[in-house]
Amino acid sequence: MTTPKGFSQPEQPRSEMLDDFALPWCQQLISDPALSPVKVWSRVQQYASTERSFLGKTLWSNSTIRACRGFYRAPITASTTEPAREPTQGQLYALLSLGSDMNGLVDVAHGGLLSVLLDEIMGVLAYTEQKQELVTATLNVKFLKPLPTPEVVLCKASMARAPERRKFWTQGSIEDGTGGVYATGEALFILSKAKL
Repeated sequence: MTTPKGFSQPEQPRSEMLDDFALPWCQQLISDPALSPVKVWSRVQQYASTERSFLGKTLWSNSTIRACRGFYRAPITASTTEPAREPTQGQLYALLSLGSDMNGLVDVAHGGLLSVLLDEIMGVLAYTEQKQELVTATLNVKFLKPLPTPEVVLCKASMARAPERRKFWTQGSIEDGTGGVYATGEALFILSKAKL
């Protein structure tokens, strides 16, 4: 993985490969041959700019988002050679190790953090699929159960429906990796006018 020109990787408070993701369900995802590593770009800060600083700097510490690993599953298209395989959409996964300095209640993550994480994972997917800058137009979040901290979570995102001109609909979730779901979300992203 290369870093785009004009961007730098901030100094990491801890290795993104440490024991944070030693849980069996994390290892299963990491070792899945159908997944390709992908950078969650908010973790990469732009030189001499405050762009991406909220997740790339403010929420990057040993007590906030301690580690992050992203993975992309490419879409499967209909094939005449493998008619049994159903077409699928691309999917994005992110493993996040969360600390306790983002709590709203004692040992419970603030709901605003969950909204930020869903916005980010769905936005990274939309960018990965479209290869163009997008901005969030709407974000709807359903909070299903409290997210305890510290914790390792699995964030997932997929396209919710086919794009229409400048509009891209996504859906996502924040899970515990074993079937429990903390929050789900849906978002509409719009192609940035600056890039038209």
